[in-house]
Amino acid sequence: MDTQNENNITLIEQRREHKHDKNKSEYNRLRNLINRQAKNDKEEWLGQYCEEIEKQLNRGNTETSYNHIRNLFGKPKIKNTIIESKEGKLL
Repeated sequence: MDTQNENNITLIEQRREHKHDKNKSEYNRLRNLINRQAKNDKEEWLGQYCEEIEKQLNRGNTETSYNHIRNLFGKPKIKNTIIESKEGKLL
């Protein structure tokens, strides 16, 4: 486990200790700090993931890159719409 994850875990444990205190300011400060770090970590991870996809595309390995994209966004969902007449009958 890298030091950034260990730091996040210690902050979460500190936040948990301050959760039921009467003074909520420390809890709120830790909560905001954890949320900011999580957002930054996610952005960094996504950037690295996109760089890997770009490398695969530049190498001509489209199957691997599309599999990475599919893993990131999931399979496309088909939307079925029901067409009704003015009287409300299905067409």
